[in-house]
Amino acid sequence: MNIFKSLVLAILVAYSPCFTAKNLQSEKPLTLADPYVFYEKGWYYAYGTHSFEGIEVYRSKDLITWQFERLALESKNTKTNKWFWAPEVYHIKGKYLMYFSGNENIRAAWSDSPLGPFVEAEESPLLRRKPHEGNIDNHLFIDDDGKAYIFFVEWGYLGTSMAELEKDCLTVDTTTIKGIITPQQSWEKKLGQTNEGPFILKHKGYYYLTYSGNDFRSQDYAIGVAISNKITGPWKKEDYNPF
Repeated sequence: MNIFKSLVLAILVAYSPCFTAKNLQSEKPLTLADPYVFYEKGWYYAYGTHSFEGIEVYRSKDLITWQFERLALESKNTKTNKWFWAPEVYHIKGKYLMYFSGNENIRAAWSDSPLGPFVEAEESPLLRRKPHEGNIDNHLFIDDDGKAYIFFVEWGYLGTSMAELEKDCLTVDTTTIKGIITPQQSWEKKLGQTNEGPFILKHKGYYYLTYSGNDFRSQDYAIGVAISNKITGPWKKEDYNPF
């Protein structure tokens, strides 16, 4: 478990919402919720939840000094106009694919640059479950065999679900959708009851799922860990949670 804790610590440092951004004029916190960092060719790109107009992107060489670049995704280039949350960016087939939550639906957009502009794909939104039950906090995981999976949060389920993706990384095989974790431990039930913000790490044949439990409005909002030897589960939450 020490190796795993070191891995998670590295991720939390890189993805922490408490980045320090040194702009040209002043030093100030980089206020991104749901932060995600993409690395390519010597540059770190930070995306996150903040703007009402889309998804912001910041750039850094050292993970310390960050410069705001632009709105990588603008509302005018999407099919929605509110609640731009939880972005992730991947380099796939020579282009850049952004997953994000828009108006409580998982969406996808393409760009020729990690800085954008990203334009929402025709296949987006990826998931339409029930008319009044949204899905957010998308996470793409591609296993060693090249198989792609999407992890996400369903409001109706109040936990984290997963499904297989086709090779285009946009088409969800809806027959494979399954819930994998829900609030079970006491610390997860102090205010709101949900397991959100899933992220997968694989190490020596085991899959480590980090997630946020309780409610973001609570001082007891925290990160938990669940482990499985199969990507599809079952997942066992660690007794030492919250991490």
